[in-house]
Amino acid sequence: MMNITNNFNINSPRPALQGLSAFAPVQTGIFGSGFGDLFGGLAQALQGLADMLGGNTSYPVGDGSGNGFSFLDRQPASPMKPISGEARIWGDPHFIGADGGQYDVQGEAGKTYNLLSDKGFQMNGTFEKWGDDGATVVGKVGITAGSNYVQVDKTGNTIINGQELKDGERVQLRNGGYAERKGSEIIVKKGEWEVNFQTQGDHINMDIRTDNAVSDGVTPHGLIGQTFDADDDARNGDKGSGAQGGGAIERADGSMSQAGDKDTVKSYEVSALWDTTFHNHNSDFAQQGVYHDQARETMQFAMMMGFSSLINNLFANNNLFSGIATPNYRF
Repeated sequence: MMNITNNFNINSPRPALQGLSAFAPVQTGIFGSGFGDLFGGLAQALQGLADMLGGNTSYPVGDGSGNGFSFLDRQPASPMKPISGEARIWGDPHFIGADGGQYDVQGEAGKTYNLLSDKGFQMNGTFEKWGDDGATVVGKVGITAGSNYVQVDKTGNTIINGQELKDGERVQLRNGGYAERKGSEIIVKKGEWEVNFQTQGDHINMDIRTDNAVSDGVTPHGLIGQTFDADDDARNGDKGSGAQGGGAIERADGSMSQAGDKDTVKSYEVSALWDTTFHNHNSDFAQQGVYHDQARETMQFAMMMGFSSLINNLFANNNLFSGIATPNYRF
């Protein structure tokens, strides 16, 4: 009896399917060339499946455009240089980038903007009116991280996956990470990111930290996320009344906005606190990387089970090999 699962070495870059050698004799042997072609095709398909299971991306999945690219193959050919740092958003709102640059983004009261967009982590902030001179502050923040939903408002009220986070409480997030409240301070740690919120009653300040923003192979973006960019060039932009990040934030085409620019900020608008379709600046669309990783795992399992079922049925069909002495192969 042969068990093909013993021949998959999923820890190897190119899994060794030694079990496939069992098909070699049937190509010209007692089963004839037709069966040889059949099993040869199955062997090739199984090898492709094994390559996928082992992480070999020489078999592109494709995104429907014909170019062979897919979110399933977003891992870089070689590891990216780690990007660590800390950034801050405070006041009405002032931005201090991970590169040390400073700029203000007033946005528009009542609208929500993407602050940080990365694979499996998206943070949006709703701006609110501050005074009578057109200034704004961040009044509410929403984080979507995998299947976790976090909401923090300016009063310190915090909701984690539908449940209120009470003062002094620390809760575990789904699939790792945690959220903790200490008075007016709320800390959310998930994946690459740690965000420390300081709720002031009438606005939110926040510090954003990471030890490596690109450990997943995706470069972050967003109004503050784009400053985690691995270069030493500080993004210093417009400041003061009416400033909208001119000279410091990127346009949708990747070019840098100019001083005095007041339109580029509009491309960072999102429809809601948990809207993850921030596609203007981050090609990974934040959550899509997570969804496609899950889809790949499901597809791999389904393919493996499908091939196993097919071969079992072939060898279980006595009529198929009627009159021929066949080995008792079972998978």
